[in-house]
Amino acid sequence: MWLGLNLGDGGRVRSLGLLYWLPNPLLPFIGFRVGLPRVHPGLHIEQLGVLPPRS
Repeated sequence: MWLGLNLGDGGRVRSLGLLYWLPNPLLPFIGFRVGLPRVHPGLHIEQLGVLPPRS
């Protein structure tokens, strides 16, 4: 199922993401996932922080 994005200013981006079902044997209640493209002109992605590697 394709997902659209409704923006606060009234704009709309159609077919931006994909909702799909992936069976998870460890956590069966988490079955639906959302897939988004890495690069899309309608998205602005910010990376807030990266955790340091565990030693």
